[in-house]
Amino acid sequence: MPQSGGSIYKREKTWYVRCRADGRDVRRAAGHTRQAAVLLRAKLLEQAERRRLGLPVQSNWTLKEWAPEFQKWSQAHRRGWRNDKNYFERHLLPAFGHLRLQDITRQRVEAYQRARLAERPAPCNGTINREVAQLRRALSLAVEHGHLDYNFLRGVKMLREAPPRMPSLSREDEARLLAALRPWAAAMVRLALATGCRRGELLALRWRHIDFEAAALIVADSKDSDPRRVPLAPGILAELRARQGLPDGYVLLGDDGKHPPYETSITAAVRITACRIGLPGLRFHDMRHVAATRFLAAGASLPEVASILGHRTLIMSRRYAHTTWWRLTAVVERASGIDVQGLAGSSIAR
Repeated sequence: MPQSGGSIYKREKTWYVRCRADGRDVRRAAGHTRQAAVLLRAKLLEQAERRRLGLPVQSNWTLKEWAPEFQKWSQAHRRGWRNDKNYFERHLLPAFGHLRLQDITRQRVEAYQRARLAERPAPCNGTINREVAQLRRALSLAVEHGHLDYNFLRGVKMLREAPPRMPSLSREDEARLLAALRPWAAAMVRLALATGCRRGELLALRWRHIDFEAAALIVADSKDSDPRRVPLAPGILAELRARQGLPDGYVLLGDDGKHPPYETSITAAVRITACRIGLPGLRFHDMRHVAATRFLAAGASLPEVASILGHRTLIMSRRYAHTTWWRLTAVVERASGIDVQGLAGSSIAR
């Protein structure tokens, strides 16, 4: 396996290393100093030589050193990169930052899970699972970049999570909530209940995204990166038409009437107001659940609900669109009128 001695060079403020190993060109960013580039070149050539001799890779990268590289990748490829950064800074780096990548083993992670569960107050299992998944993703990227031979966290067991919440909101409670909210927050909640759109999708809406002729809302930048069209009910369409603005103006504005509210603002507004009127635990994202349930109760199929909500698969739609009790009752009542005499000798009846 021929390999070159490699070269180092600087582009703008960053030093880079380039060498040839395993029959391919390898280029890595080293940082802002020439010394860091020299050390990285030595590491890359050492790894290539160990592979040639059939020895495992011995990486000197610690998780603290690898975290900035992973966060660059996360910001470029993941919409939730801010959450990724938060997981690292608040929990993963304090626990694993001093360890070399190959020393982050399944046993250490299982001990981390137990330690997090022993905290008071303890985080929910789902939060710990997101943290472990983030760490596993970082090590997988290290494997792709040649810093590890194998990700030992691939087989780590996640904690059992509680069943997903099944929020509900009656028409009466909806009216009380809307009456108690400030006008800008009430407008956003009404649109969320009518469309099932996510919080960020609604805050990004501009008037050019409202097709008044086709009675549709256009989500240009959704979570799954695919644009979609959401039908608008006549009442919501009339409300939007009454206050239609310039094409580049935002549909939803805050108290100042100029800028859309922050995501944290609408979250806090719904939570605080809901508690005040006797609906503790209600969150803004629950409007998406409620909308999906209402679509299903109105006769929509799961593929139709998935299309409206912007889900790639039906699994997520099933989670959001939990079936209401009265709908199940109606199904049973309709089924009770079916003549099952013809099914007596069938395999279904056996």
